[in-house]
Amino acid sequence: MSRLNVVATRGLIALGLLALAACGGESSAPNPPAASTPAASAPAAPAEAPAEATPAAVPADAAPTQAAAAEADAVEATPDAPSAPPQAAVADAAPAQPVVPVVPEGPEPRLGTDYQPIDPPQTLTSVPGKVEIAEVFSYTCIHCARLQTLLPAWEASLPPQVNFVQAPMSHGAFEPIARGFYAAQAMGMLEQTQAGMFKALAEQQRLGAGKIDDIAKLYAELGVDAEAFKATAASFAVNTQISRSQKTLVRWGVESTPTLVVAGKYRVPPTGDRGHEGMLQTARWLAQREIAQQQAAAR
Repeated sequence: MSRLNVVATRGLIALGLLALAACGGESSAPNPPAASTPAASAPAAPAEAPAEATPAAVPADAAPTQAAAAEADAVEATPDAPSAPPQAAVADAAPAQPVVPVVPEGPEPRLGTDYQPIDPPQTLTSVPGKVEIAEVFSYTCIHCARLQTLLPAWEASLPPQVNFVQAPMSHGAFEPIARGFYAAQAMGMLEQTQAGMFKALAEQQRLGAGKIDDIAKLYAELGVDAEAFKATAASFAVNTQISRSQKTLVRWGVESTPTLVVAGKYRVPPTGDRGHEGMLQTARWLAQREIAQQQAAAR
């Protein structure tokens, strides 16, 4: 074998030893100096290629960071799991609650005696999905004062589709009293003052001259600030309610108090043989029939 072949063979053996060291050894081990190998003139690229293809050992202090990065890569590579549906979608998917049919209770009231139709119909308020029952009353009416004692139990017996409202007589001499009602309502004092106003006006007849100052004094005795009360009674909101009330009561043809008006369609006065209880029963029956008709039309 020639000297040139011997040198070449030794160089190939040295390169093989370097490759074995790069695959199985520690990356921190120093590479042999180029001068110690006979094949110093051989290209270095083939010896470095295996080292680049193999990941180097991770230092102890860098392990958490690289482990976290590896975990993040794994999460990114994993297809997203289906997310929970939004709350709104869950609510939409929930089965609709069944509509409880409303059936008129008790005997059918007498047309022309227990109630009269109103043509054209006209409601005092407009609440979607609600049937209005309005009580037309006056604080000076003793019969209205007696009716008030029956209202809590009667209201509790009404279907949830009923909107019960009160409408004081508001024409002529009744206007200051009606202003007092709407002012107390706007101030959130109506529940506190309702019984006291019936007692002062219907039972004790303390109306005086019937001016707004006289009405304010009565409300002041019931805990309402008199000046704030008079300012509210003269406000735009109360003026609007008075105007609407006056026009609506004329269209309803109310001639006496108390009177109930159902859905703006039926006028229900008290009768001699059925009294206040019969009037309340008639109004509830008519409201239930109105709701039943609306439910049938919606099906």
